[in-house]
Amino acid sequence: MDSITPDDSPRKQCGRCKELLPLVNFAKSKAAKDGLQRWCRTCRKQHYEAHIEERREQGRRTYDQRKDAQKRYRDEHHEHYLELYRQYDITHREQRKQRTKGEKRKTWEREYRERNRQKFLEAERRYLRTERGRMMTRAKDANRTARKLQAPGTHTAQDVLNQLKRQKSRCYYCHKKVNPHDRGSYHVDHVIPLARGGRNDPSNLVIACPTCNLRKHDRLPHEFPEGGRLL
Repeated sequence: MDSITPDDSPRKQCGRCKELLPLVNFAKSKAAKDGLQRWCRTCRKQHYEAHIEERREQGRRTYDQRKDAQKRYRDEHHEHYLELYRQYDITHREQRKQRTKGEKRKTWEREYRERNRQKFLEAERRYLRTERGRMMTRAKDANRTARKLQAPGTHTAQDVLNQLKRQKSRCYYCHKKVNPHDRGSYHVDHVIPLARGGRNDPSNLVIACPTCNLRKHDRLPHEFPEGGRLL
């Protein structure tokens, strides 16, 4: 319900539109005697919108003038600034040494990895053959596919492990037992396929055996009636 201003409420005349308006239509001003702006809010907004380009141009001119003044001042006091730089270099010498040490450390690590490239590649291959590495690779591939399809959401290898535990290492559709330690014995399936608008977050993931996942393909749950459900 709209509020109604009583007739005896305090009012003020706008200095632009000359209308007698309630005080709530005027912004506060510490410089004014009555503590309110001379123009009403509507007039101030109209004036601002009418002169917005002029104000922007004035701001650009002021900025350029300030930059030119700073440049002239630096040129006139060049020796003074050189002395300031020398003093700063003396007082911050230790900080610069520490920063240089950090940069040297990064350079050394980069060169070490280049010299021992085969060693690091072999260590990465060994890790990818572990259960955790296989999980991370699978999650990485699924997230990459989701990005290509512009599907929202993401998941991690831990989300897949949690889903395996919730399903007690059984297929979501046929209830067949899968081996959680064998990457080829199960697939991570999207209940609503990514190609049909599904999300890539854990709420849309289930564990399925390869047979059920390949038979389901990109069908929705109601289009795959031969698939069972876990209770």
